[in-house]
Amino acid sequence: MAAPDSSRWQRGVHREDLRAAAAGELHDVRQKGSKVLSNTKPLLIVSAVCEIGAGLLLLIAPSPTARVLLGAGLMSPESMVVGRVGGAALLSIGLSCWLERNRDPEASALGLVTGLLVYNVAAVVLFAYAALVCKMNGIGIWPTVGLHSALFIWCARRLRIERLQPTASALSSQ
Repeated sequence: MAAPDSSRWQRGVHREDLRAAAAGELHDVRQKGSKVLSNTKPLLIVSAVCEIGAGLLLLIAPSPTARVLLGAGLMSPESMVVGRVGGAALLSIGLSCWLERNRDPEASALGLVTGLLVYNVAAVVLFAYAALVCKMNGIGIWPTVGLHSALFIWCARRLRIERLQPTASALSSQ
């Protein structure tokens, strides 16, 4: 199928798809949306496993986890509390991803994937800053930057695809 010119697109939705939706012929449109959003499932599973693991490590042993990541453990009781709160936050992100992995492919994962994108960008910036500016050198810092960079790119690609190919539910509501 040739790329349509801009006159054939209306608010990101192809006019032929709108006509099909209006005529009740959503099966083809649903297949497009299902294919796009079903590809979000592996992203949610990988994110869940990584964040649940990191969250549990920070909750159970914040100082050794910080030592692996940053090259120095947490010294004060206050930093231990902050580390555990961070662990709880990672655990909640991981559980959200895990619970949403089997969502209806017709439903949009826009909010969840956008939240993951923001989190992964922040993680890349913070860990890279810690390594480059603060000279923290834990054995896990650069693998962590790499992992969050990959997850950021994955999130951005999913959001771009979802924006370019709306789901059937989005089409039927127009």
